[in-house]
Amino acid sequence: MKLARGHLDSVSAMGWQALGGLFPLLTLLIYQGLNISFDKVGSTWAFFGGLFIASGGYLFLQSLGTVKISIAMPFSALNVLVTAFLGVFLLRESLTTMQIAGVVLMVGGAMLLGVSGGK
Repeated sequence: MKLARGHLDSVSAMGWQALGGLFPLLTLLIYQGLNISFDKVGSTWAFFGGLFIASGGYLFLQSLGTVKISIAMPFSALNVLVTAFLGVFLLRESLTTMQIAGVVLMVGGAMLLGVSGGK
């Protein structure tokens, strides 16, 4: 997306990215016989999940216009920490010691990449 962002504004890049995502979606829908199910609760959660993903994508594209990708990408990798936090506190999931270690290593790695990318 950094290459696209070098030629397009954030909204245009996001629009073309969304169009590119339609191809696999249509392929999967055709494969399933154009059958898409609806459930009030599940569809609502999926819809809002899509809104959050799209918002994050837009903010990431905006960041590519102002900072180096070597800074933006490691920072975006911190979503692992947010996801783990939400899983534990919102969904009442538990993390194993290995999963906690994985989160710590990923966040530490993202921080190291960010520090080394800024120099």
